[in-house]
Amino acid sequence: SGLKNYYKKEELIGKKIIVIINLENSVIRGVESSGMLLAVEDNNNNLALLTAKKSILGSKVYTDKPDKKEAEKIEFNQFKLIKMLTKNNKVYYNNKPLKTDKEDIFLDKSMQDNLVVV
Repeated sequence: SGLKNYYKKEELIGKKIIVIINLENSVIRGVESSGMLLAVEDNNNNLALLTAKKSILGSKVYTDKPDKKEAEKIEFNQFKLIKMLTKNNKVYYNNKPLKTDKEDIFLDKSMQDNLVVV
């Protein structure tokens, strides 16, 4: 994922990050992947992870209401078309904050608004 350029291993221990697990297997940067963590990067080469500190591991992330059915598989190229933006260190999709049943999703570092989630 390239995180080693931004985080020390010790900084990631215990951090509850947001991971897309319903991606179809793809080759990303020459490595086969079946999931992807979500982050934002600014023009100054700073990176922040999407986090859910109070949530239970495996919690679903949504905007309106949690969907009870299992998420359909999505191709990596389809996922890249989904535009999620930062605002006040939260993440929004269609102007609605991403959240779990316990909390809104936040960035783990203070970042500027209107960054695209990658």
